[in-house]
Amino acid sequence: MNILPKKRWHVRTKENIARVRKDEAEAAEKERQEKLRVEQADREARLSVLKYKSKQKLQDSGIVQSTTEPIQETVNEHINLFANLDDAVKTTNREHDNEIKEKKEEYEKKIGYLTYLGQDTNEALGKKNWYEVAPETSRFSRSSDIKDTYDKLVLKDVDGKPKVKEPDVKDGEKLREARLKREQQEKYRTELFLKGLHNSNETKEVEKETRVKPKYNLQFNPELARQNYK
Repeated sequence: MNILPKKRWHVRTKENIARVRKDEAEAAEKERQEKLRVEQADREARLSVLKYKSKQKLQDSGIVQSTTEPIQETVNEHINLFANLDDAVKTTNREHDNEIKEKKEEYEKKIGYLTYLGQDTNEALGKKNWYEVAPETSRFSRSSDIKDTYDKLVLKDVDGKPKVKEPDVKDGEKLREARLKREQQEKYRTELFLKGLHNSNETKEVEKETRVKPKYNLQFNPELARQNYK
């Protein structure tokens, strides 16, 4: 699409498209950060509830919890393999999450649901309309639709083979008789035409001789007027 430079307000310009995509990316990142913050707050709230319940259980059982902080040993310190679980730190597999996200985006693009600004369905799917594709001029690339249609119209026998029409066998005598018959017909038609032409000329001459000459032009029924016979 060609847009004039003065129409910078148009939503289809490259600058506006890039700006919108940037805003969409920032909004997605902000939403992700907000989701992580909510998850962290939820984990902290659950941890505080568990600590409170554990204290209540200790008090109910009569065990006094010491308030003094234990001395941390630096040399022979106990290695805790489940420190993350004790601290209630929840982590996810980023590679797995990215893989799921990519599959989801690929499926949405495939069905034409996920499209960006300035992008149509064909561009998202990587397809082209029939009028956007140049026709192939090579004779090898032409389809055999015409041949297939012709093959379907050919009559076939019971065994599936096409019927072969046997040519009419005519010997020399038959051809000669047909030629003579045509010549006779042409001669007869010519005689009739010439005879009719001769008869028409005779009738015209007779009409000219028997026709009464009127006294003046445009006279109605000149053969009935007496003045023409004087």
